Amino acid sequence: MSILDFFILCGLWIGYFVIHSFLAAEISKSWFKSTFRNAGHIYRISYNIIASILLIPMLYYIYFVHSKDIIEWSGVYLFIGNAAALIAFSGFIYSLKFYRGMDFFGINQFRHKTTTETGLFVISPLHRFVRHPWYLFALIIIWTRDMNVHFLLSACLMTAYFFIGSHFEERKLISHFGNRYREYITKVPRIFPSYRRYLTAAQATNLIGKD
Repeated sequence: MSILDFFILCGLWIGYFVIHSFLAAEISKSWFKSTFRNAGHIYRISYNIIASILLIPMLYYIYFVHSKDIIEWSGVYLFIGNAAALIAFSGFIYSLKFYRGMDFFGINQFRHKTTTETGLFVISPLHRFVRHPWYLFALIIIWTRDMNVHFLLSACLMTAYFFIGSHFEERKLISHFGNRYREYITKVPRIFPSYRRYLTAAQATNLIGKD
């Protein structure tokens, strides 16, 4: 990887993270819904489409700009990596019913022309063990792949963004759910599970019911 490629790829990812975070912020949602009153229902689906399109330049660098492979899994490690990635992908699919996937992707809002999004405090079976299971699944899938230099740099930047982004995301959740989420933070780890910190089903139900 040339120095120029390094800075271009870093710039693309950082620009993506800034735009992604800005569009996800409540101030951006509120501005759009107040400015385009008859189009508020398309915000969520538009956000997801834009976020997907903006990934194309980085994916081009990773898969089509030649660079040396520096991590190549083989043998038992390849089997373990693929098995872990498959479990992570299955966990993602399983989690959609708790995230209300049609709302998350903005499909329900678009179809029914509503700006309403689910705002309930929910602790799914996965959230009893980590506060951000999607980030965990994404990290497993990312770090079990073969990597060239561009992919490794991208993986490092994405990992950093998950940790930094989750911090700001939780500030928003605390402002919305208050003490219940503060207590939840003290009992469940952020991304990586721990045998010492988790909620039983009964504890999760009790926490959800608190004022």
